[in-house]
Amino acid sequence: MALMELGEYPFSEKYGWTQDRYGLSWQVMFMGDRKIIQKITPTLMFVGKQCGKAEEAINFYASVFHSARVGDIARYGKGQEPDKEGTVAHAAFTLEGQEFAAMDSAHEHPFTFNEAISFMVHCETQADIDYYWKKLSADPKAQQCGWLKDRYSLSLQIVPTAMDEMLRDKDEKKLARVTEAFLKMKKLDIDALRRAYEGKPYDKDKIQTRYEDIGSFPNTVQAVLQKLPQTIRNAAPGANGKVSDQIPPLHYMATWCGP
Repeated sequence: MALMELGEYPFSEKYGWTQDRYGLSWQVMFMGDRKIIQKITPTLMFVGKQCGKAEEAINFYASVFHSARVGDIARYGKGQEPDKEGTVAHAAFTLEGQEFAAMDSAHEHPFTFNEAISFMVHCETQADIDYYWKKLSADPKAQQCGWLKDRYSLSLQIVPTAMDEMLRDKDEKKLARVTEAFLKMKKLDIDALRRAYEGKPYDKDKIQTRYEDIGSFPNTVQAVLQKLPQTIRNAAPGANGKVSDQIPPLHYMATWCGP
């Protein structure tokens, strides 16, 4: 589905905006003599209640991440209503070597930021996890298994690199212990995960718990989790006998959606 027809625009002689079969939207642009730094650039559109906050958000993220740069900002001018003059038509910024773009849009849109798109922040130490969690988390109700929502309702995952190593292990008992531990956490605790992985006792009282069952999740997440067992059956017929609707969907999220 074309959101903007492929053609010539003031900013590019060949540009188009389309939506693919999965509902993900893509902007395809001919760059001419401009150097392509990154082939695919995640772009954030600030709509609804967040409209007009793109520049503020860019500066906020640049203040949180240690390696950041704010690039060129193009603004809406007079006569571009409903967009307010001076708000962001397009802006480029870089966080930890990753190129991003952002824009405001005051037009009516049937979407906003939600859990369907999230950014993973990989951390080497607990101090890093604590730092990003404190700086970014703005909605206690959204904290779950290392996930958080920031002040703009953007979802991020704050994850230790050590957890990737643990989840690659082929030992089912180790995987089960790690899974059981992290499903009870809000902010991930590397020491507790490591001790669970090694089969050593850890202080479960120190783990921040939330979401006793699927009913405690936001509606958008509930809908995805409820369909997860059937999705697994469709994708992997050989797993049919191992998938039960009586087992909490969170178990499958952890077991089948590894790195």
